[in-house]
Formats: sequence, C-alpha cells, structure tokens
Amino acid sequence: MGAMLNAYTSHDLVAFHITARAEAAPAAVDLLSDITARPRIDAAELDRERGVVIQEIARSNDQPAVVAGH
Repeated sequence: MGAMLNAYTSHDLVAFHITARAEAAPAAVDLLSDITARPRIDAAELDRERGVVIQEIARSNDQPAVVAGH
C-alpha cells in the first residue's frame, strides 16, 4: 500500500493513524478497522509495546504542564 502506520498514547487516549495516498484510503480504513475491531495480539509484541507506553507515560509525567492538567 505504500503507507505509514503509527500510533501514540496520551493520558486519556490511544490513537492509531495511517498516512497514505488518496488511492489507498479504502485499504487504509480497512486496516485501521481490523486493528481496532479485531486485534490479534502477540504476547511478545504486547510486552514490547507495554514498555513503550510506560516510557511515554514517564516522559509526560516529567512535564509540569501535563501533570498540572491531570
């Protein structure tokens, strides 16, 4: 498809997004639908991502403006 898939987390959300050419939009929407509605979660990948999320939380907790907003 030639697209880029990425995700991020914040205090109150998890976002998945795909950057793709307009012609690939239907396939990109199908992919995002599969990821969110029918995830297949590999245990090893889940552990790796858990570490990434913990790091992101720690980084945001080091920002006074973010902590004050909670």
